[in-house]
Amino acid sequence: MVNSILITNSGLNKSSGGGLVSFNLMEALKSCSTLKTIFSSQIFPENMFNGVQAFSALPQNYGYEQATPFFMDSFISNYLPDEPIDLAQTYACPFPCTVEKLKYKYNTKIVADLAPHNIAVSKEEHINLQGSYPFPHLTNPTLLKMYLRHLRLADRVVVHSNSSAEYIMKEASLTELPLVIPHGTYLPEKIEPLPDDFALGYFGMLGIDKGINYLFDAWLSLYAEGGPFKKNHKLWIGGGMGGHMEVKPELQPIFNFVGQIPNISDFYNNISVYIQPSIQDGFGITPLEAMAHGRPAIISDGAGVSELIEDGKNGFVVPMRNSKAIADKIQYFYENESEINRMGVEARKTAEKYSWDIIKKEYVKVYEELI
Repeated sequence: MVNSILITNSGLNKSSGGGLVSFNLMEALKSCSTLKTIFSSQIFPENMFNGVQAFSALPQNYGYEQATPFFMDSFISNYLPDEPIDLAQTYACPFPCTVEKLKYKYNTKIVADLAPHNIAVSKEEHINLQGSYPFPHLTNPTLLKMYLRHLRLADRVVVHSNSSAEYIMKEASLTELPLVIPHGTYLPEKIEPLPDDFALGYFGMLGIDKGINYLFDAWLSLYAEGGPFKKNHKLWIGGGMGGHMEVKPELQPIFNFVGQIPNISDFYNNISVYIQPSIQDGFGITPLEAMAHGRPAIISDGAGVSELIEDGKNGFVVPMRNSKAIADKIQYFYENESEINRMGVEARKTAEKYSWDIIKKEYVKVYEELI
């Protein structure tokens, strides 16, 4: 059996987007190869993860409070296994030194996976909201060329939406269109009924690219004088609370901040409709998870997962940066509970096409074509 390694700038877990993707990439590799080593940002106290040798390459674990995005690449390139590696799966960026070393030392086949954001759109949003863009490696031409180099060296580039494939092919000067494999979801066996009181949900970070300010504006407009909503109608906000948004104390009664929760199904079961208002998102796992729980979704066209939405069938697609469009669709669902149920059934059918078991098989096909 061939030897493989997994290189990810995320952790490996079932509780975060990048961690969940990396975990399933690990399982796909293990199903068709001998996975020799894992490099990630996660701390591994015993240098093992699920029986595989594992190393953390996070700069902060080595005393670097402020390190460039290229630290992990430099670290990993110096700690590759001594034995030949036939297949390497990378997740996110950048890994130019590591990939170059693998290809020219071992003739390793490289599968590079990433969920790219449109840099120009993201930069514009950051400048509009906070006056600066904190990622010089994405705007400096020399650093950006280095950042994207491992994609040009890869044997296969995988992204998660058609818009991402077209964008990164041009941005990275690739010779062929990347392969599109959407992210997956776990499927709960039982679909719980809708909560008694209408509730909307968003689970994730509050970063600028997530467009959360447009959701907040939309939600608050529905509480304006004469509006349809009362305090028993909640916007559930879960996940990592890092970001630029703050909610005034007097407004917090109409929000339900739950942070990280042990069982994310509890979050989805307590909402009526899920919303993803992203300005830029290479995919967006949480809307698909909500759909697996029978909840329709309102998705901005800045999120790659919007390509799975059939407008009016399993949810709605709205223009990014458009609070009024978001508010209109929220109000539509509020006034039409039967539509929540109807679209929720269709949302579940959509999610069933993208279970992690199905998605992992798509990766295995890619690996087997190369090895």
